[in-house]
Amino acid sequence: MLESETLIGERLALLSKYLKDYHGLNKPFRGRIPIGRLDPGPSSEDVKKAINFGMHELTKAHDKFEILRIAIRILFKIGRRNRDPKYICSELVYEAFRKADVWFKFKQRSISLDEILQDPRVNQNYRIH
Repeated sequence: MLESETLIGERLALLSKYLKDYHGLNKPFRGRIPIGRLDPGPSSEDVKKAINFGMHELTKAHDKFEILRIAIRILFKIGRRNRDPKYICSELVYEAFRKADVWFKFKQRSISLDEILQDPRVNQNYRIH
């Protein structure tokens, strides 16, 4: 899995690590992990673009303060003026899909995971708790 981890940044992680030994604590991840499929899915060429984007982002820093900035933008109804190279998880997913020419609509000033999952093209097959 490609993830944006708060302390580490963008990295690849095994799903099995989340299920058994998250952060080396010998306990599973406490959040939810949605697994779905986009229908219709992007072409194989577009999938390669998304994967290349994800690989390019590896080791970049996680945007620790973006959640606060999102709340401020929502509160004051202002848009994001510039795109910085740091992401929170939902932004990383959004940008990867955007590289595959798949666009998700969002209501506020920044995308949320729930908005991606509520898109009618996303078939959420599983949710691991």
